[in-house]
Amino acid sequence: MFACALLLSYLAAAQGYICDGVVVDENGTPLPGVEVVDVNTASFTVTDGDGAFSIEVRDRNSVLRFSFLGMVEQTVPASEAAMIVMKADVMALDDVVVTAYGSTKRTAYTGSATVVSDKKMEEMKVTSVSQLLQGASSGVQVISGSGQPGEDAEIRIRGISSINGVSSPLYVVDGVPYGAYINAINPRDIESISVLKDAAATALYGSRAANGVIMITTKKGSGGAPRFTLDVNTGFSQLAVGLPEMVDPMQYHLLAWEAVRNGYLESGETEYAAANMATANLGSYLRVQAFNVPNPVGPDGKFVEGAEYLWPGNSWEDALFSSKLRTEVNASVSGSTDNSSYYLSFGYLDDNGALTVSSFERMTGRVNVSTTVAKILDVGMNLSYSHSMQDYPDQSRAIRFINEVPDIYPVYEWDYDAGSWRTDGAGDRILDYGSYRPSNAWPDANPLGESVYDQRYYEQNNITGRVNASLNLPYGFKISSNFGVDYSVGSGYVYYNNLYGWSESVRGRSVRDRNQFMTWTLNVLASWDKYYDRHHINVLAGHESYADKRQYLSGSREGFPISGMYELSGASVLLDASSSEDNLRMEAWIAKLEYDWDERYYLAANYRRDGSSRFAASRRWGDFWSVSASWRLSNEDFMKDVGWVDNLKIRASYGTQGNDNIGTYYAWQGVYASGWNDIAHSGYLVGSLPTPDLTWEKNAQLNIGVDAGLFNRLELSVDYFRRVTRDLLFWRDLPPSSGIGSVRDNIGDVLNSGVEVQLNTVNILTKNFRWESDLNISAVKNEILDLPTEEEVNGLFKWEKGKTIYDFYIAEWAGVDPETGSGLFWKDVVETGPDGEETVVGRVKVEDNSAATRYYQGSALPYLYGGFTNRFYFKGFELSVFLYFSLGGLVYDYTEAARMHAGNIGLNWDSAMLDRWTPDNPDASIPRLTTASNTWNSVSTRFLHDASYMRLKNLTFSYSFPQKWMERIKLDGLKLYFSADNLFTVAAHSADPEAGGVSGLIDNTLYPMRTFSFGLNFSF
Repeated sequence: MFACALLLSYLAAAQGYICDGVVVDENGTPLPGVEVVDVNTASFTVTDGDGAFSIEVRDRNSVLRFSFLGMVEQTVPASEAAMIVMKADVMALDDVVVTAYGSTKRTAYTGSATVVSDKKMEEMKVTSVSQLLQGASSGVQVISGSGQPGEDAEIRIRGISSINGVSSPLYVVDGVPYGAYINAINPRDIESISVLKDAAATALYGSRAANGVIMITTKKGSGGAPRFTLDVNTGFSQLAVGLPEMVDPMQYHLLAWEAVRNGYLESGETEYAAANMATANLGSYLRVQAFNVPNPVGPDGKFVEGAEYLWPGNSWEDALFSSKLRTEVNASVSGSTDNSSYYLSFGYLDDNGALTVSSFERMTGRVNVSTTVAKILDVGMNLSYSHSMQDYPDQSRAIRFINEVPDIYPVYEWDYDAGSWRTDGAGDRILDYGSYRPSNAWPDANPLGESVYDQRYYEQNNITGRVNASLNLPYGFKISSNFGVDYSVGSGYVYYNNLYGWSESVRGRSVRDRNQFMTWTLNVLASWDKYYDRHHINVLAGHESYADKRQYLSGSREGFPISGMYELSGASVLLDASSSEDNLRMEAWIAKLEYDWDERYYLAANYRRDGSSRFAASRRWGDFWSVSASWRLSNEDFMKDVGWVDNLKIRASYGTQGNDNIGTYYAWQGVYASGWNDIAHSGYLVGSLPTPDLTWEKNAQLNIGVDAGLFNRLELSVDYFRRVTRDLLFWRDLPPSSGIGSVRDNIGDVLNSGVEVQLNTVNILTKNFRWESDLNISAVKNEILDLPTEEEVNGLFKWEKGKTIYDFYIAEWAGVDPETGSGLFWKDVVETGPDGEETVVGRVKVEDNSAATRYYQGSALPYLYGGFTNRFYFKGFELSVFLYFSLGGLVYDYTEAARMHAGNIGLNWDSAMLDRWTPDNPDASIPRLTTASNTWNSVSTRFLHDASYMRLKNLTFSYSFPQKWMERIKLDGLKLYFSADNLFTVAAHSADPEAGGVSGLIDNTLYPMRTFSFGLNFSF
């Protein structure tokens, strides 16, 4: 036996020995909270603070790893461990990074990864895990573009790698790829999130890791005796950014009169005749009498004396939006025994958003258990269940209605004779569906009525299971297996009532759908981990199988004899009935080699051979790999005396991943589309041609990074990456004679490159006060390197070599003609030379948008984005302020274009139209009003805006009661807190900056919510 003594500074004295893998005192009693992490190497972690103790080590060549909560971890050969003094680790440099098929200390990691702060997970009151990642990691762009409760955010890691393929990251939950709905995971059940970004970090996941990996580890039990925790918070939600300001009913009438008058003028009428005709005919244009006189606007363009608005307070926005409650309750019990640990939780969320009847209600339950069955066998099981119910009124329809229907049209029916709102037999106001409205003002529609009488409902049930077993053999050998299954059933219906609105004419319509997803993953892994002297080697090899089965069923009928029925069997006319099934199978072989010498030089190599059923047998297999290395300079002898450097490491990696996800499960096969045009006749059409040569879209990524820890106060990581996607899964056009428009092919290359900076600092540290900051900044550039054709136009974007995937290619607005008030666009003047070559010799302004020249106007992608968090601690008080920012990029606002029309009577107007062109305002930037046809609101840079913004994403203030008070009432802890999300926004454009999504197109999207919450957290 070889004995070594350990002294932990700041701790009281105690003595212990390793006995069959458990640390005990001289009487053989286990020391509480002290556990042996690895018996073979005599590694251990002290978690209780009992002090100094000695440990008997059976092998003099063992390497001891000492760690303590809040201390800097040390690794020392047993022969040199006579006395170890540990120092406080203010920055906690050695966070654990959960990696592919394992975990490691951040200081030993050769790849590029970010660990999301557990504080951030506690502070933000979000519905979906995806929303936690905004501003939490460099290189990760997260856009929460929708305010519908339960909706996920868009996530892109290190740019957009695919044009037609999927660019979303892979989620891995408790070591197994996740195939269910991500919003089924309760954020309060998460222990840690690691974002894997470069090839060294992701290559072992092969084909599914081309767009990065988000590793989620759920909580486990610890600490001995059972610990009960309850967290309750409630608050309310409202729109984070107000909807556009529209003109009021009086202003609308004046603008409408002016547009009608100008329309008559342009048709040849005199000014006198045009003005009188506008006064006389305005009512026939509007088809509503919103004032107490039939013709409220006189020939002079002003309101006649005595004209009064009939229904003040009438507001579609107020009718559809209100502050609504959000309530969340989470309870958990966790603990451990000598050889087992457990974590049980229950969560309930009721998030009502802000739009009419929208809501998201979720109940979750989780059981995580692990145990040591025998000295060499560990087993564990993680099981969770989620049930969610979502009312989702058509948010884009409601937003569009508010944008397009002015308040001159009442929400409820008006009785002109009685001078009051019409009511039904119960005394309730009757909703006005406006069958009289002009076509621009949505006749036969009332979104408030649709939310009351129509139904849009979706229900999800998710079961996720993880089972693992590890056989710990002598000499560092280990065999492990993980089996995971994710099962989801989603059932929804949309019911259009048979009493009101457009659906009255068909006596109601119901649409039913049911989706069933099941994925399972099984891997078997063998590993060898050995410390010898200053050498450490880790080898892993194994096999993984994956299956994904998705079933769909839908049907619709119309013709309900009575109201209130929505099941298909209650309707008489069959409209549609269909079902389908998709199957995906993948097999993979995995190998990993890691080596380090003296914790100074690290080498790693990963290899994965993937086979996907999406491709033909001859092209099915893809080989993906990575190599990486790092040099930890801070552990070199020449750095020993540089006390202000805690950690300094240089790392580099290169490798490949693949992508087979192009939105179809049968990419290489010829597929037929079937259908019927009546009950007796069915048929088949060619859906897609076979592509037996189609294969993987491949990513090759270089990463160079530097990590530094200085003064035990500052932690800095800087990464440069260059990721090239080759063999893009693209659509290749076919000649019209083929009968098929295009076929899938591997054509084109895309480059994403950039720099990422992560900076964590402790700015002030005193006995009672601490101020710490976290800053991450990402600058990412996207560039198309190759395409199947010289250029391709895709909506408002044009793809061309040297441009980004989202480069706007549209007409350029040239302003307003001060003489006429007409809208103008730029057009190139082109001359053709003797050799037939065309040359642009100048530009002219034209009124017709279709005649204008299209130009590249810039990209929707920002050039810089990131997050900045400051936390302040004073005694029991804590304040956290989190800012998210995005600089550069453009958004095109379709909704603004609709609101700024020149004279579509019945369509709402933005308040900015009050500054339109008139003879008295010739320098205006908005064209004149007219009912005459024009193209001034067609797509152009007039509605293209800078997308830069900064948002106070979260503010949390809390107070934790002193521990001595808690002991008196038998509690471990008690905390009160206030939290606000999306508190305020500063943006270059008036619309919500996230509404455009990654592509930068704003089109009647429900804005994200501003949420205020008050909460209580206690444990015992």
